[in-house]
Amino acid sequence: MRVRMHGMLLEDEWEKVGLTLLASDDDRTIVLFSSQGDLSAFLERLEAYDNPIPVGQQGRRYEGFVSRIDEVGTLEPRDRLGTRIKEAGFTEAADLEDEAVLTVDIELWDFGTRFARERKAREVEDFISAQGDEVFDTYIGPSITLIRAKAHGKTLRPLLSVPEVAFVDLPPEPDIQAAELVELQLEDAPTGLAPDEEAPIVGVLDSGINDHPLLEAAILGRVAFPAELGTADVWGHGTRVSGAALYGDLRDLLREDQIKPIARLVSAKLVGDDGRFYERRTLPTQMDQAIRGLWQDYGCRIFVVALGDLRARNEPGRVGPWAATLDELARELDVLILVSAGNRPPGGGSLLEQAITHYPKYLLEAANRVCEPAGAIMSSQWDRLRTGQVSALDINRTPMCSRSPNDLSLRPSLGQALVRQAFSSRILSRLAAQWCSMRRLPA
Repeated sequence: MRVRMHGMLLEDEWEKVGLTLLASDDDRTIVLFSSQGDLSAFLERLEAYDNPIPVGQQGRRYEGFVSRIDEVGTLEPRDRLGTRIKEAGFTEAADLEDEAVLTVDIELWDFGTRFARERKAREVEDFISAQGDEVFDTYIGPSITLIRAKAHGKTLRPLLSVPEVAFVDLPPEPDIQAAELVELQLEDAPTGLAPDEEAPIVGVLDSGINDHPLLEAAILGRVAFPAELGTADVWGHGTRVSGAALYGDLRDLLREDQIKPIARLVSAKLVGDDGRFYERRTLPTQMDQAIRGLWQDYGCRIFVVALGDLRARNEPGRVGPWAATLDELARELDVLILVSAGNRPPGGGSLLEQAITHYPKYLLEAANRVCEPAGAIMSSQWDRLRTGQVSALDINRTPMCSRSPNDLSLRPSLGQALVRQAFSSRILSRLAAQWCSMRRLPA
């Protein structure tokens, strides 16, 4: 049920009538769900409000609750189409033509118990399979239920009318920009030393890692989730991120004869050689397997996720599945996860001078809202908006951390900008190591 209100949303009052608040929008529209399908308690309050004012009372019964309700309706099938699928041109259920085949994520609301969500997920899986289509993967976490399937439009349309279905959307695509390289001959590079034996272990979840003399002494392991992805970094992004995590900005170190990484590193490949996430797994499944795997097998407590889905900007009133999964893992495993806030030059890619002339106004543009998964509450975000970061592989200029003209960064969040000091990957890694030390946890 969809309700538009003014003033307070009164979540506790809705729970008293057996309805759970699932989401809210900027215009005070909320989505409510009844696990029992019973609206009698809500209807009783409406009826009591319509009755004459009781003797001895100044106002109607439940006036503080009912009078805040402006409009009541139901979710339409088009309301369950996600951001990415709408951008692809599917704005109405009818746009999903019978024979069109799409790989989609089907997200269920966080309703009822885990058992209830598992049961509904099985029903959705059975329905898809009965139509001759394929279910690739199902992730069921503490609050997230996500099904990855490849199905025809005639199969997907009925799912848009299922009350427990929150969204049907195209899978996330990683933002993994690779900028132009800075020329540096290997013989001119400093010698890379091995990190200290007690250096913290950092897990980089990205496109893999390649051999490089400045990295090899620090690499503890190379894994992939799933294993069929292999560990080589064909796309090139993961190696650059690994270099930034181990050294920070190499331009500060090129004068030295020898340089030492500040951490030990494990590479977890999640992005394929085509620069996309693996089609046959949901992203929460990949994140869960990678973070748990590195935590269990290597004792890794610090994770770098320099990836983001630019087509899924942080939506007011709702945390995306990717961000929610990272929150759940950070809370359960007591680990530190560093995530990217997003990549976007001033003016969407126009003149670099706009970084100065339009600063800080361009950071308040809707397109500059942080991208998924930067909405995670338990994770630390850093910006990648302006300044180039030199990496270990090829000294490339990839925006990994941002600095404003005043050495401050603005991180736009839900249409607002939060001012905080900008940290390079090097400083972030040091802070993460200090975090482990202060908590007396093994690095």
